[in-house]
Amino acid sequence: MPDQTSSGENVLKETSPAYMTGEADIDISLLEDSLQLTPWQRLIENDRALALVRMLEQAKIREHGTT
Repeated sequence: MPDQTSSGENVLKETSPAYMTGEADIDISLLEDSLQLTPWQRLIENDRALALVRMLEQAKIREHGTT
């Protein structure tokens, strides 16, 4: 879980040196954006993404007849 600074910003408790220097192949801004959301908002976003995946799977089944 992230910690909050005195200014209310979320920060990671543990961060590897690669992430701190930007050497990792991950966009930390996406994580920071996600941490700005409440847990409930993150669940809603997850549900939306899951619904999209299910819709795409159904489209694939209709198009190709298999999963």
